[in-house]
Amino acid sequence: MKKLFLLIGLLALWTNFAFAADLRGLKDLFNRSFWTDMYQENYCGQNIERFTKAAAKAGINLDNSYIVQIVNEGYDTFGLVNALSVREEGRKFDPAPTKPPYRDIGYNNWNFHVILIAEGEVFDFDFMNQATVYKLPKYLDQQFIPANKQKDAKYKKDKIGPYRLSVYPTYEYLKYLERKLSMKEIRTEIYLRDYASDYFRP
Repeated sequence: MKKLFLLIGLLALWTNFAFAADLRGLKDLFNRSFWTDMYQENYCGQNIERFTKAAAKAGINLDNSYIVQIVNEGYDTFGLVNALSVREEGRKFDPAPTKPPYRDIGYNNWNFHVILIAEGEVFDFDFMNQATVYKLPKYLDQQFIPANKQKDAKYKKDKIGPYRLSVYPTYEYLKYLERKLSMKEIRTEIYLRDYASDYFRP
């Protein structure tokens, strides 16, 4: 039964419901938190946990939001999640700034990655050098697809279609985290090619 409710919830990512995430509040918190100790490099899951905990504590509505883990089950980049617009992974700025960012964006390969999707918009602390929130299709283009391939549906489907998503309703995730319970019963696994099928259409 929980699986059924979660699948219904996934469809809600593309629509508006009476109980909706507070995008304005989330974006404001994201902007204020981006260059604070809420972010730690190489700890994407903990970054999203800290962010959603802070949002819940501040009374920001997290309905229709999902914590999503991404794993590459395809052959591209040897099964790693290949991101192209990663904060501070590029060349150093010269002259050196007095405050971050100190490097340009660049690419990185991860064993997995964790993001928050709220009302179909993506919050990712490792994306860009400033708090940037895009709807899922634009985020996928900017984070994973080279600019000259963003209109190539076959390339996109081959490259990131096999990315497997483990999707958790945010409130349920935080409850299970606090109680130190296994997340398996609240997890839905789905391939990106099925989760965002319209994105891959020519």
